[in-house]
Amino acid sequence: MVLIMGLSLAAMPVFLYPLFKRKNHALALGMVVFRGPLEGSTYILVVVGWLWLGVFSKEFLAAGAEAVPLQVVGNVFLQTKSIVTPVLTIVFIIGAMLLYTLFYLTKLIPRWLSVWGLIAAVFYVTVDLVILLGFNIQLDVLYIPLAVQEMVMALWLISKGFNQVELDRLLTDRNRV
Repeated sequence: MVLIMGLSLAAMPVFLYPLFKRKNHALALGMVVFRGPLEGSTYILVVVGWLWLGVFSKEFLAAGAEAVPLQVVGNVFLQTKSIVTPVLTIVFIIGAMLLYTLFYLTKLIPRWLSVWGLIAAVFYVTVDLVILLGFNIQLDVLYIPLAVQEMVMALWLISKGFNQVELDRLLTDRNRV
């Protein structure tokens, strides 16, 4: 599921790029890079790590007394996850902030929804910055505003789509191609 989610999140900017580049080419390109290959590859790394951890856990159980080297490798995978996850979050948040900024500039979705995403992204990244800095503070509740915003935005886009007036304006503005 994580891989499917990662690939779908990575594909979305490719479809939005032709619209967003009309408003701001640099931000649109940044969004494609961060929410595309960077975010997609980090999700792939997370999934591969989980798969390898599963393989090593089976080997660990089968090895019995000789399991110390496998335990070391397993611990390395777990430590790698604790570093990769905050980095993934930072990559995700940079891409998300570019996305919400572009939605704000283009007005394709309501501005309150874009602003909500920008504010929630700051809360979201705070959790992983605290982890990367080595503090052991449980701030997971700060993930909730962005999780809810992403679901509301998804429901908005599915049910209402883009603001048609702004979409037409964006598509007919020949100076922005």
